[in-house]
Amino acid sequence: MSSGPAPSKASSASCSVSATSTGPAAYQHIPTFIDERLTAAGATPLLGRGAADASGNFARAADQWTGDLWAALLARYGAPEGAPRPGPRR
Repeated sequence: MSSGPAPSKASSASCSVSATSTGPAAYQHIPTFIDERLTAAGATPLLGRGAADASGNFARAADQWTGDLWAALLARYGAPEGAPRPGPRR
C-alpha cells in the first residue's frame, strides 16, 4: 500500500500541527512518525507532542496537554468576539 507522495514544502509552509498519544512507548511510534514527517515537510509545531500513559496520572497529563493546546490556539488565532473561553471541565 502506497502512502502517496510527501507534501511539498510550499504546500505545507503555513501548516501548524500538534499531536498527542496515549499508551506505552511502543504505541508512541506512529504519532512520533507522523510528527516527524509533518515537520520534515515544513509544518511548524504549534505545541510539543503530548504523551500520556495509563500507568501514570493519565487524566492530569491529558488535561495539561489539552489546556496547553487551547492556550496555544488562542494565542495564535485568537477567539471570535463573544466566544466563551475554555476552562477546566466540571
